[in-house]
Amino acid sequence: MTTFVDGPAAGATLMLTRAPLFLRAVVEFGSEWDALDQLQDRPKATERICVYRRDGAPGRIHIKRDRRHGGCGWFTVARYRVVEPQPDDATLRDQARFEVWAINNRDRGI
Repeated sequence: MTTFVDGPAAGATLMLTRAPLFLRAVVEFGSEWDALDQLQDRPKATERICVYRRDGAPGRIHIKRDRRHGGCGWFTVARYRVVEPQPDDATLRDQARFEVWAINNRDRGI
């Protein structure tokens, strides 16, 4: 279970399978928060984006449910805190630019 501690997505809990150091949380008007945790995930033009940084080491949990309730699988356990200042919108929406930003900021305590 991935939880967002603060910022716009504070209190949201997601069932994600990856826990990158920097995670883009996304939301469309009237929808619930989601995250771009998979390598192929890209933001929609209509989504608001907020970058979070993982707080501590991630863990893993196996959840067993019947097919009616989403099946079972391994999920990440991680906490995320909002990044300040946020990158500009063009960086948030372009995968290559976001990856460069993440590499350049991984050792900074932002």
